[in-house]
Amino acid sequence: MKKRIILFYEYFYYNFVRDSIALDVEILKEYSIRSIEDIETLDLNCIVERDGEVYIGFAVYNRKMKVKLLQTILSCGINKNYLLDIYKAYMAGYSKNRFQRVMNRKLNQKLDGLVLGISHGMVGIVEGKMPGKVCNLCYSSQDIYFNYLTLKKCYEQYYYEIKDLKYVVIDMFDYFYFNFDTILSGAFDSFFEASGFLCEERSPWNKVQSVQQINEILIDIWQEGKTAWEQKLFSEFFPYARERDRGVYKENTVYDARLADSEILKFKSSPKVPELESKIFHHTIQFQVDNMVKLFLLLKKIQPQIRIFLVLLPKYKVVEDVEKSLNRTWKTFFMNIIGELKKDFAFELLDFKDYEEISAHKENYRDLTHLGPDGAARLTEHLSDLLIHQYGLDALF
Repeated sequence: MKKRIILFYEYFYYNFVRDSIALDVEILKEYSIRSIEDIETLDLNCIVERDGEVYIGFAVYNRKMKVKLLQTILSCGINKNYLLDIYKAYMAGYSKNRFQRVMNRKLNQKLDGLVLGISHGMVGIVEGKMPGKVCNLCYSSQDIYFNYLTLKKCYEQYYYEIKDLKYVVIDMFDYFYFNFDTILSGAFDSFFEASGFLCEERSPWNKVQSVQQINEILIDIWQEGKTAWEQKLFSEFFPYARERDRGVYKENTVYDARLADSEILKFKSSPKVPELESKIFHHTIQFQVDNMVKLFLLLKKIQPQIRIFLVLLPKYKVVEDVEKSLNRTWKTFFMNIIGELKKDFAFELLDFKDYEEISAHKENYRDLTHLGPDGAARLTEHLSDLLIHQYGLDALF
């Protein structure tokens, strides 16, 4: 008798779930979800009216969405033993630290370049299109401090792989990047869960829980998906997950979404400016300037002749146009900091925010601020061409 399952997944896990599932599993129903609003409007009659042994599998990265989804599913009378957290069961086979998961793909390879930064660099800069052997260590909501900490951990644990670096590219997100502190942001919980870093004290502290309480929760979260029962279910339902990646961690989020017209119209009718852009956090700016100095010093310690490139990637032109007035203020702020840093360190700043060959074309984007696969390929090819021909990286290879 075939095993039966109902699937819920964030849209970017579609390929992973479909490619990994066992041939003898019947998918009764599947739901692709993008938001809590999607969960609130789900028609779950298939669960309520299920007949016999039916499992519920879900691949949801966003913790708030997962909590809401579980509450909704459990309200239909599902026994917890029939629930399978696909994402957590898969990740249980790898280190909790993302930098290790990514760097382990490069073991015993001498890298030519590193990419550090935030989600825009993670999806917008393609390793395989950069000069030489490159590792992209960008991650969603990764601020300058965690860029430095990521590099420090790589220096301690992957010295062989990075000791001969020729260049580093640092995605600077936007002109207000120095104003951003991951720990004080609303994205701190999802960042820690996925990055494997523990929380640290910050002043001023803006969380309901203490650092100790947050870290205790994180340690519990990192144990999810590791029980014998969960691993048994995972191997039965998704036996090709390990075969698919051959034991080498890959980003299983497939960024193949396309920017929708409805998203553009919604932004045009009611443009929203995040607090990060509308308020100056002086203590954060000084903290992050200090971290950028530490980052530069560590890069020079690893390889004194390393070339350093800071880049600003373009958001969709509609967003760039709306933000231009704010950017005038922030750009002055940003360039003043860059000017001060240039007194002590040699680096180049490549600003693509007005690069309309990319930003003016909707098909280059997966959402209003992140490049899609096509846009990332085009942008990276352009960046690589500049690095090689205008900034002389070709002489280093």
